[in-house]
This record gives sequence, structure tokens and C-alpha cells, in this order.
Amino acid sequence: MTPIQSLTQLKSSSKSKDVEKVISALVEGAVRELELSPKPGLVDVFDHGSHPDLSYNIMVRSIGLLELYFAEMAGALRVGTDVSELRKIAIRAEERMMRECGSNTHRGYIFLGGILLISALCFDNLREGIKETSAMFLETVPTATKGSGARAQYKVKGIIGECLLGLPAVFDEAIPAYTTTRASGEGHSTSAYYAMGMLMQIVEDTTALHRCGEAGLNKLKRDGLKIEECVMSGGDVQKLLRGLNKEFVEMNLTMGGVADLIAVTFAVCRIGQEF
Repeated sequence: MTPIQSLTQLKSSSKSKDVEKVISALVEGAVRELELSPKPGLVDVFDHGSHPDLSYNIMVRSIGLLELYFAEMAGALRVGTDVSELRKIAIRAEERMMRECGSNTHRGYIFLGGILLISALCFDNLREGIKETSAMFLETVPTATKGSGARAQYKVKGIIGECLLGLPAVFDEAIPAYTTTRASGEGHSTSAYYAMGMLMQIVEDTTALHRCGEAGLNKLKRDGLKIEECVMSGGDVQKLLRGLNKEFVEMNLTMGGVADLIAVTFAVCRIGQEF
């Protein structure tokens, strides 16, 4: 079965309740990422981090738009569609987000969430589905974006490389970090921070590169290790994160790629529980 054939067979192969569960998981992933507080350089319940153009309320509004986007994608899959039409749906979602939120808020998650939705609904194996769906979507890669500029300048593959490999940072690092820490008796937040620390150490975050160059990416790696060690030693993670957030804001450093993958981690964990 070719990927395109898989996309046109959602109507007969996926139940409506499964569609609803996947959409719910994807939205919940974005909510949990936003609610995880504090986070270095990112918007959370305490402040806007290194994003003066954003706020918690704007991010909540943006998440509300995600459900509409995911439902539109699922509807297109249900009647049978092709990649060009799915791209148009994603572009419309980005335009709607910019129009109603005034910023690119969840642009990365629109891409990742769309890939994940298609993979969960149209493929038997989620990781293989991510690889195949990513290959289709990335056959034509936009070249006039901040991410593409950072990838070219610093010779990194960024989220594109991650997707084409089936999101190994999520499946091989973040999810095991989160689930094993939860299994050891830690709560959601501590386990999520442990997963975030692991992602910070390995993700080629193009938003960090765009803002602060290699120095920014190197700081992400160092601070991710600090978070990992703090969780492992039973230290005061909240205190550490508050201090790191101040440092990130002073540098104008952020980590949008890590944030998107944290949300994906939560979403995949939820999907795994439901399917």
C-alpha cells in the first residue's frame, strides 16, 4: 500500500471515535506544554519568557484554533485527499492563526500535529507513518523561513531531519524519560521536566540558532543536562528553571522546537494509551 493510497482510505479504516481521540490527544499535548511552568524562554502561566509579543491568553486562543485545524484535516482524510490539499489546509490554519493571534504562536505544532494526525489515522505503525508522511509533505520545503535560514547557515537538519527519521528525539529519548520517571513515582511536572531536559540536549533547535546562534544551542544543551541532573538528584527543579528563564530572557533565547516536541511527547503518550 502506497502512502497516498493510505491517505485515501481513512473512511473505511478509522472509526469516528478514533479520530476524536487523536484530535483530543493533540490538543491536550499543546495544553500540557503551555501549562508546564516555569519553562526557560517560553510562554507559561508565569510570564511570556523571551516572547514579548505573546502571552498566556494568546497561546490559549491559539490552542483553541488547533482543534478546528485538526478537525479540518481529519475531514479531508475521511473523504479522500492528496498531499497538496492537506498542505493548503495547513497554510489556511497558519493564516488564521496569524490573523486571530497576531503571531506565529503554534506554527511548528501545526506542521508536527498534522503529521502526527495523519500518521495515527492512516498508518498501522505510528513511527513509520511519521516517516512516510513527512517525506510526502517535505518533498517541497519552504526556503523563506527563519528555520530554513538557520538550517542553511548552521548546517543542521532541525525538525525536518527529525520528522524524516520518525521523531527519534521523541520516541527514543523524551517518551522513555517521561514514562520511566512517572513509573518511579515522580509526578507529571517533574517527569515532564526530565523529558524536556533530554530534548534540550539533543534537538537542533533552529529557533535558538536563529536568536542566538551556536552559543544559544550550546546553552540549551548545557542547561538540559543541568535539568536532568537536578531531577535525578532530587533537587529543586522549579528554582533551577526560574533562574534559567531569567538567563534566557536576558539573552533573548528561546527553544520553540523543544516546546513543540514536548507537546508531541504528551500527545503521543495519550495516543498510545488510547490505541
